[in-house]
Amino acid sequence: GFYRDTVLKNLAYTNFYYNDDLFNIEVGPFFGLFNTAQTMIKSGISTAVKINIPGIAYARFYTQSTIGGTLVNTGDYIQEANNISIGFYVPNAICTLMIDTKGFTSVTDSGPQTDEFTEYAFVSDIFQKNMPYTVTLKIAYQAKTRTIEDTSVLSLNNIVLGTDVTFSPFDFLSIDAGLESCLYSFGSLEDLVADTSSLLSFADELPGSFLFNATLGVTLDLDNINN
Repeated sequence: GFYRDTVLKNLAYTNFYYNDDLFNIEVGPFFGLFNTAQTMIKSGISTAVKINIPGIAYARFYTQSTIGGTLVNTGDYIQEANNISIGFYVPNAICTLMIDTKGFTSVTDSGPQTDEFTEYAFVSDIFQKNMPYTVTLKIAYQAKTRTIEDTSVLSLNNIVLGTDVTFSPFDFLSIDAGLESCLYSFGSLEDLVADTSSLLSFADELPGSFLFNATLGVTLDLDNINN
């Protein structure tokens, strides 16, 4: 597959899975593609392990990192992502507590720059047997930072409420739509040289703005098309 992430940028990947009732293993290579003009392809590896007690609880650990992550020349970069999820089952729902981190560090013409994302979230997947739809609800705290040349740090912090609906009119087709909106946002600018920090006022700098993420997707199960 291929996807573009707001922090990790462009990634192409191949994953191999082994699934069992009590545990799942996932491993595979990934490649950063065309993220800088100097480094067209950057390789890495991702792994995940999920331990499952059916109908009671589960835990999942995921990590992704660039191989040979050295930053020497302009255009070099490192992509990293980690996730820890612990979930438990209740009637008609799966509740999950998770920590998600992402990081992209690169060398620009003027020096190193790092983009980081951290999320602490509670997610509830609501479902009912023989119904063609599922609903996911999420409340989370998100922190996004950009460190520029080890001299300043820009931060954006959000308290987010999100919902995602998946509708499956046929066995081979699923339609997914989601929306995350910010209940409260605040930002800061930290000067590492002067050792000072100041809050950013969005009401003054971005009048009438509304921060959100919207998604829309379609999934086809080719194995079920002819069934």
